[in-house]
Amino acid sequence: KITAIVLAIVASASLSAQVSHTHLSTIQSGNQAGEIVAYDAASGRYFVTNPASNELDVFLAAPSGTLSFITSIPLAGAPNSVAISAGLVAVAVEAPVKQDPGMVQFFDAATGTPNGASVTVGALPDMIAFTPNGQFVLTADEGEADEATGLINPEGSVSIVNVAARTVATASFAPWNAQKAQLQAAGVRLSNVNG
Repeated sequence: KITAIVLAIVASASLSAQVSHTHLSTIQSGNQAGEIVAYDAASGRYFVTNPASNELDVFLAAPSGTLSFITSIPLAGAPNSVAISAGLVAVAVEAPVKQDPGMVQFFDAATGTPNGASVTVGALPDMIAFTPNGQFVLTADEGEADEATGLINPEGSVSIVNVAARTVATASFAPWNAQKAQLQAAGVRLSNVNG
């Protein structure tokens, strides 16, 4: 076991010695509020979530590596995450009231135009990812409590979007609510706001 750990550390060290970075370009959105970035290799475009303006900022990478601002795509609310698969951009968008169900909006990476219907997912969708085959999009729905009182506190969930059909199945954690004590004893971290 110790030999395997030593070999893993040595392999990791030799890999890190082989990685190098060259700074090519720096660019900022107008309000400097960019957060999550996704890149579409086919179009050479970077998509950056901008929750301060409820937009998705689009930048183009030139062959030299220089970045230039292309446009901002207006969204239905604050974007929390973005992912791309086969030229399709999916954005996790929170509702104007965080505790309400959010949505996933879709856009064409090459043009920035809407691509089909948006779908409703759980409250406060955050991390978004395509499955490797691009057929499904998953969102981690945080279900965050309201900051003022903590009394409006939706369940967290995971939403699974069928990309072609634009249908959603949402997996709830509610079936485990009765097992809170056992889960905590097993090391699961659960927060409790106002009961």
